[in-house]
Amino acid sequence: MGVTTKRAILKASIEREGGKSLKRAKIQLSSVQQKILADFVSKRSRTMFMTLGVPDGFLVVDPELWNTNNDYKAAEAIVNTLSVTNDHAE
Repeated sequence: MGVTTKRAILKASIEREGGKSLKRAKIQLSSVQQKILADFVSKRSRTMFMTLGVPDGFLVVDPELWNTNNDYKAAEAIVNTLSVTNDHAE
């Protein structure tokens, strides 16, 4: 993912208010092709870091510097250990 996309996601996580809690996002299929990843991010997205115990200190620096940030490296190590399940394939 490029730095521009990371900046857009970071901006959305600071500025965009989240909706009420949903188990599944409701999206008009006709508009999906116009969406970018940042469209699915809000201030509530940051709770994921706390829930998973992932350091989020790197979010205060420009994404171009993340690779040299210790919090980013720790977060990356934690995230790389997470298992991913595709419920639709199971």
